[in-house]
Amino acid sequence: MNLTDIPENKVSVLKSPRVVKSLLIGYVVLATALGGLLGWLVIKNAHWNELRDALFSANIALIGTAW
Repeated sequence: MNLTDIPENKVSVLKSPRVVKSLLIGYVVLATALGGLLGWLVIKNAHWNELRDALFSANIALIGTAW
């Protein structure tokens, strides 16, 4: 059975706008929480002198391109 075999009058549970919206909101919340946690860990354990030296020695054109 493939997706073309689903009758026109049936709506798949995964195609329901409510389910899709809930999954999207859950994904955004989870990704934001994980990003915040990782960012907090980086800031908490950052070696600021090494970061400063790395940024000063970086190629500005490459940083602008990456941005």
